[in-house]
Amino acid sequence: MKLAVISMIRDEADVIRPFLRHLAALFDLVFLLDQRSSDGTSDIIRHGCDARSGWSHWHMDFAGRHQKEVVTAFMARAFEQGADAVFLLDSDEFIDVRSRAELEAVADEMNARSKPGLFSWKTCVPLHFDRWQFDPDKPLWIGEAGASFAKVAIPRALFLSVPGLRVTQGNHHAADADGNRIGAVIPAGNLLHLPIRSRQQFLQKVFISAIANLAKNNPMTTEGTHKRLFLEAIAGRALSDATLMSIAGQFPMLGKPPEWWSDPSNIARAGFMQRRMNVAFADLELPEPVRPDLVQIIARCLMEYRLEDIEGGKGSLVFEGDRVRFQPHPV
Repeated sequence: MKLAVISMIRDEADVIRPFLRHLAALFDLVFLLDQRSSDGTSDIIRHGCDARSGWSHWHMDFAGRHQKEVVTAFMARAFEQGADAVFLLDSDEFIDVRSRAELEAVADEMNARSKPGLFSWKTCVPLHFDRWQFDPDKPLWIGEAGASFAKVAIPRALFLSVPGLRVTQGNHHAADADGNRIGAVIPAGNLLHLPIRSRQQFLQKVFISAIANLAKNNPMTTEGTHKRLFLEAIAGRALSDATLMSIAGQFPMLGKPPEWWSDPSNIARAGFMQRRMNVAFADLELPEPVRPDLVQIIARCLMEYRLEDIEGGKGSLVFEGDRVRFQPHPV
């Protein structure tokens, strides 16, 4: 069996090493879609790709977060290269399995029933937010109940039976060529999701994502409303541990501000248990990252900003070798 994963990544130096070790334990084909990272992430990805056959490093040379268009295109490439199932992960998501065999069983069931699998989020929250680099061996607060959002996985049988199959923004659902969601799904398990890992990473995540959404003409009033709420929180509150735990523990907040916890201990009363991640990792020699400069990263994002309206018909994505860029349409 051949398992593939697609991950769109930007400036994730704090978590990229354990994430790549996790992929190395589970997948044969690994498509790492690197969107203009400037914090050292690209160098670590290159080392990973040099060490593993079937891994490829792609340069996403555009400003907007055109995730659904890019991931749909790479999903087709993965199946062309013989994948039996394609999984879609962000670098802050770890599949809650201990072995490759557990994931193969999920892929077998998806193909036997020709249905997409859905992985439910289990939100993970650090005990402290002053460590810039994520350590998977440290204990976390882990939500016992699954969050309301999930991530989709696509079996080969479904891809072959639904012409024009695509994924939706955020990789949350599969849809047909007309954009209708495929509602019949298989519960595939859980993802341990780490939306906030430190103060620096939270600020970086929010600012980069806001710039990328504005670049594709999305003011975050309908799609990505939680990013606007994050900006409001940064503008109006001190980022204490309790504030960050409130945001992380109630992520993605579904369009309304979280209940602000007065004390970090509130997270236990919200149903979180303190334990370590217990997921599959493989040995993979990778360089140590250097702590990035937040101001430099944001400045680079702003310098690269431009409006890239694909859905408005003002341009499209063009594939050139290992590079994907935005091509404006003639006026």
